[in-house]
Amino acid sequence: MRQLGLRPEEFEETISRSSGPGGQSVNKLSSAVILVHRPSGLSVTAQDTCNGWIAPVLTRSALENIGIRESWQIMLDHPAQQQAGGHLERRCQVQALSWMRELIESGLQEIFQDAAAVKERLAGLEHSVRKRSISPSRAARELLRLYQI
Repeated sequence: MRQLGLRPEEFEETISRSSGPGGQSVNKLSSAVILVHRPSGLSVTAQDTCNGWIAPVLTRSALENIGIRESWQIMLDHPAQQQAGGHLERRCQVQALSWMRELIESGLQEIFQDAAAVKERLAGLEHSVRKRSISPSRAARELLRLYQI
């Protein structure tokens, strides 16, 4: 960089994460790096993906009108590329299954907490767990046992 007359302190690096199907933030790995040259405002983005589409690395600057048209075209082309490769359908399937599982989980939790024996004992066990006089796993086993009766 120094050979080009650039200094490391002139750059700002941002690392971001993408999100999972349906907007859930499930991706725990960094998936994009944006490097901005502060003095010129030029930025370069590099992104890794597992959905069959690799985002191109572009140089762009709104101040100098560099790469803006290309960036917009890439964004406009993206949905068609996802559909053509079957990635959009797969993502919709994963999202539908995830939603179904979340609904089952919340429904079961509601049914569980509405059970008379659980209602009667839940507050006391929560208090004991907070005080650390009983382990969370032991309290959960007790509540599940009460629910089965």
